[in-house]
Amino acid sequence: MAIATNVAHGTLADVEPDTLTGVNHYPRLYYSAVGMLARVTGLHPVAAWNLGGLIVQVVLVGTLATVLVVLTRRWWTALLAPLPFILGTFAWTRSDTGWFTSLESHAVLWGPFGVLYSLNGETAGLCVGTAALVATAATWLRPTSVRVRVVVATVSALTIGLTANFQTYSFLTLVYVACYALAATAIWHRRSVVAAAVSAGLVVALFVVGPHFAEAAGQLPTLVLGLTPSAPGLILLALSSRWRLLGAVALAALAAAPQLVWTMSGILGGDPFLSYRVGSNVNLGVGSPWALVGAAGVLVPTAAVIVLAVLRRRRVELGIATGYLVATAILVVNDRWGANAEPYRFWIDTFLIGAVLQLVLLASLLTSTDGGRDPAATRSEGQVGDATPSPRRPRVRSSGRVRTVGILAVVSLAAVTAAGLPDFLRYRSSPEMTAVWDPTTPREEAIGGAAAQAASADSGLVLAGPCVDPRRMKVTSGAPVAYFHLGMAWPERYDEITRLLDAANAGFLDVSAARDSEVGWVVTDSACEATWDHSELAEVDRFGYDDAEIVLWRLEPGSA
Repeated sequence: MAIATNVAHGTLADVEPDTLTGVNHYPRLYYSAVGMLARVTGLHPVAAWNLGGLIVQVVLVGTLATVLVVLTRRWWTALLAPLPFILGTFAWTRSDTGWFTSLESHAVLWGPFGVLYSLNGETAGLCVGTAALVATAATWLRPTSVRVRVVVATVSALTIGLTANFQTYSFLTLVYVACYALAATAIWHRRSVVAAAVSAGLVVALFVVGPHFAEAAGQLPTLVLGLTPSAPGLILLALSSRWRLLGAVALAALAAAPQLVWTMSGILGGDPFLSYRVGSNVNLGVGSPWALVGAAGVLVPTAAVIVLAVLRRRRVELGIATGYLVATAILVVNDRWGANAEPYRFWIDTFLIGAVLQLVLLASLLTSTDGGRDPAATRSEGQVGDATPSPRRPRVRSSGRVRTVGILAVVSLAAVTAAGLPDFLRYRSSPEMTAVWDPTTPREEAIGGAAAQAASADSGLVLAGPCVDPRRMKVTSGAPVAYFHLGMAWPERYDEITRLLDAANAGFLDVSAARDSEVGWVVTDSACEATWDHSELAEVDRFGYDDAEIVLWRLEPGSA
């Protein structure tokens, strides 16, 4: 929100967003877009934030609903589109009030509704990227012309690449799922035992070599190494598509390049924040058995897809489902093969992507009328599978076994959805999750007015006093404030501001730390019971609200 606020006020520089100092290597394209929306339309940054979040979620749900209708030719299947987003992780069975599961450190497990709640870059990346995956899959789940497939794949590749500039984890998750799903589909399509064996060997090698590679090369190259088991299948696909795949990869890389290059420049330059981010990724794994139990909402329909795809001889659905499983397994245990990049975040992201994909695959398998013929196995009217035509399979009528498995799949999906629903209901009734912040109340406007007046003097950071939230003050004013988000970027005077904030949290104003941090102003609330010693401050102005006042103070540089 701080980045969006800065852009709304005309600040476009890659700086730490709260203090407007230092350097920020955090992906910021989506936040910049939200800020530009606010600047162009005159919306408050908070309103633009909510509108942007609504738009990307509508894109995902709308794409999913459209694909379901197209695949099934039944209009009412569009009503199933919200189902993936209410799946829970059965956290309600472990506590009386909780809707998520806490693991070690700050790691948590929650359903898709939890990751969509924040409306941040991760939400945006997952929404548009998953919509791209679903649209691409749809063109291969039914007979489609080469032209349509190429156009959709091109747009999807650009979209997924672009998400690198939104948020790192959502981008990596999308890339892994896409690469492994494509690779597995190619291997199943070609029935290549050799490629499958080589891929399996590369998975084993990843766990053996990965930790040593990470020590020598670092986290980001190791995450790239994690894609190597998909290489055999991707090579097969590149050959069968007459190397069109390389074009899509190039487009994705081009779209992702700005953020990747910017991040690598920070790593090579020894940016202390990036070093901290890598070093702080400890005890964030999902080794708990509950991670497997909590994933039942995705694993059960995935298993149903695999069984149905085998029975119906549908290699596209089989490839996507098995590729998704492999990608998920590798990502959520990345602390075991050297990457050590917050495995729980990948668990959450793959849960959402998998929930959407498996609904699409089940819809395709349960309603297709091709009698078992794989839509990627022929080339009639521009359909592509292998580089050369494959003989058509004889039309096979749906057997009783297929119908039985289909019924069981639907029942199982309904069961895991119902079993996880209490998590969603608790989330919806949580006071913390349903709380609404109105930045236009008299108090918030008074705080914003005080900080904005200080900022107009252009003489130092603004420090939030007791009972004043520095994050909200930033958003309501756009002023440079003495605060920072530890996991996003660090200000130029990191040590000094850390010392200042530690003192403020302890209940007192450290004047020495404030001066060292280049603080020039302090904003306090007269209604706050907690007070600071004002002997080093000079009152500048008061901004009334209700029955109290927001007071703007100046910290004189020469005071003792």
